[in-house]
Amino acid sequence: MGKYRHFIFFILCFTTSLTRGQDPHFSNFNSNKLYYNPAYVGIDYGIRLNMAYRRQWPKIPSKFQTFYTGFDQGIRIARGVGGFGLTVVSNTEGEGILQNYTIGVPISARIPIAEKSLIQVGAMPSIAFSSINWDRFIFSGQLNPYYGNIYPSGFVPPDDGSSNNTYVDIFNIGGVFRYENTSPHANSARYYRKFEVGLSGFHLSQPNQSFTYSQAPLYAKYVFFTNYTFSVSLKSSGLMFIEPSFLCESQWNMFSYMAGIRTSFVDSNIDFGIWLRNRNINMKNTDAIVVLFSYRFLLDKVNNTLLTTSISYDITTSELVDASKGSPEITISLALNNKTFFNDKPDKCDEGSNWSTKKPTATRKK
Repeated sequence: MGKYRHFIFFILCFTTSLTRGQDPHFSNFNSNKLYYNPAYVGIDYGIRLNMAYRRQWPKIPSKFQTFYTGFDQGIRIARGVGGFGLTVVSNTEGEGILQNYTIGVPISARIPIAEKSLIQVGAMPSIAFSSINWDRFIFSGQLNPYYGNIYPSGFVPPDDGSSNNTYVDIFNIGGVFRYENTSPHANSARYYRKFEVGLSGFHLSQPNQSFTYSQAPLYAKYVFFTNYTFSVSLKSSGLMFIEPSFLCESQWNMFSYMAGIRTSFVDSNIDFGIWLRNRNINMKNTDAIVVLFSYRFLLDKVNNTLLTTSISYDITTSELVDASKGSPEITISLALNNKTFFNDKPDKCDEGSNWSTKKPTATRKK
C-alpha cells in the first residue's frame, strides 16, 4: 500500500468536483482560542504567544501535520480598542506533497457592557500560499503489477506556475461575550467565575485553492464555542479551577463537536483535561477521547510571566483505531500578563484574568 500512496493522493487532488478543502483542527482548543475565533485577540491585558504542533494519525504511511503560532497584544489606550495579533499556520499533507502556509492579522474592537462583562468582535484578513510537488507523484503508467514503480514518468505539469497557488482570505470574523467575576466582596482568588460564548465564521468568500483551471473552493467554516470556569477551595491541595467547555465546528459536510472538562490545581501548577469528540448525538459514532496534561511555570512573579506546556492525545475510538492509533498534540503558551507595547493600563473587565498565578490568600492590587 505504501508505494501507491502518492498515486492515490494524485487521484484525490484531481477529483475536485467530489472533494472540498477543510481546515486542520486542534484538540487543545482552550489554549488556541485565537485559531478558532479572531475576536479573542487582545481579550486579556498583556502579551501572549501560543505555539502548537499536531501530528494527525502518525501510524498511517503519510504525513499529516500542522504547526500553529499565534501572537496577540491587548490594547487599552482608548475605549473600544481590543487588540491586534499575528497568526501563522503551516499544514503539510501527503509527506510534503501538498503544503499550505497561512498568515493572518487579527484585530478586535472591545465593547464593555458592565464592570465585569464585555463583548469583543474581531476580523482576521489572511493570505495563503499553497504548493504542490508534482515530481513526487506516482502515476499508473509507472507501475508494474509485479515490481511496482519501475517505469519513468511521462507526466507534464499543467503549465508553468501551477505548482504554486496564492489566494487572499479576507472574510474571517467572530464575536465573543465574556462575564468574569473574582469576588462579590473582595479581590480574592477563592471566588472566581467566568463565562464565555463565541461564534465565528472563516473563509466566507470561499477562495479557490485549485492548482489547475478547475474549482476547489475552501468552504466556509463556522465555529461555536462556550466555556464556564469556577473555583473550588480544597483543604488538602489549595485552590482548584473547574472548566467545562464545548466546541462545535461545521464546514461543508463535516460536522463535529468536542465536550469535556478541564481541572486546574493552582498550587500544584498542574492541569488535567478530558473531552469527547463526536460527529453527532449518536454515541456510536464517537471519533475520539482526548486526554490532556499541562504544567505551568511562573517565570517572573513580579511581571506575572507564565509559561504553560500542554500535551494532549486523541485516543481514537472510531473504525480507524487499528490504522491511526490516535493523534498527539503539543502546545506551548507564554503569557506576559503585565507587559505591553503601549503606555496603557488594564481596564475593569481585565480584573481577575490572571487567576492562574494566584494562591488562595492572594489579592489583586488596584
